[in-house]
Amino acid sequence: MGAKKRIIEKAKKYECGNIDYILKSIIPNIIFSVSENESEPDLLDSRLGGKPATPNNFKWPLQPKSKNSHLAFFFQLNFEQIKPFDIDNILPAHGILLCFGSVTNDIMWEQEIPDAFKIYYFLDTNALSLTEIPEEIPLEQKLKPRSIIPVVV
Repeated sequence: MGAKKRIIEKAKKYECGNIDYILKSIIPNIIFSVSENESEPDLLDSRLGGKPATPNNFKWPLQPKSKNSHLAFFFQLNFEQIKPFDIDNILPAHGILLCFGSVTNDIMWEQEIPDAFKIYYFLDTNALSLTEIPEEIPLEQKLKPRSIIPVVV
């Protein structure tokens, strides 16, 4: 079943009023499907969790407010895989985007706290390699790798 049909079914199930309005508000966006099964994506594949693809000199981001604890790696997006779904043509055609965030109890999801999230963009993907997750990151903050796939709405 396509993403658009699933969205319509969910909207009807939860008795959302104006389904056309909901669809118009999300159609310009890219929707991602995350694999239910743990997988080992290729170096440059879009993924949730696992190890990020970074340059050799990459320094794992820290959260100074939380005793310099390491940020958790959330996801990696490869723009070459996403570009075909960019109907507004606003995203770059190449490069990797990485997202890290704090998952400590005192600042989890606090957007106003500086350095709670870190986003990195690497245009040159030829010099990237998988980076090991620091041992200091607790096991429950290490997301298992799962493929991220853009879907058509």
